[in-house]
Amino acid sequence: MIDNLLIGLNAFADPMVLVGLTAGALIGYLIGAIPGLGPSLGIALMIPFTYSMDPLVSIVMLVALFAAAEYGGAISGILLNSPGTAAAVATTWDGYPLPSRVKPVLR
Repeated sequence: MIDNLLIGLNAFADPMVLVGLTAGALIGYLIGAIPGLGPSLGIALMIPFTYSMDPLVSIVMLVALFAAAEYGGAISGILLNSPGTAAAVATTWDGYPLPSRVKPVLR
């Protein structure tokens, strides 16, 4: 059993897997932060790019994209009060919005 864990950690230590993880996370944050785009659309847009990749790298990249897009939907949900994903709707109610104008400080 521990052998399988070590095989998985060895596969994850490949530099291309780490590059795919980083690229998927950055693209996922961008897609999640744009209102109207979501993780499923992000994966649908990235699938053609994964055809020429190693299967392990492409799956890691798509999973990282999905997770980051779900989290990235809260960015616009909090700041703009417009959820980037359907899961961030409740975040719009609790988030701290950007001020519409700067209020002067009274002393």
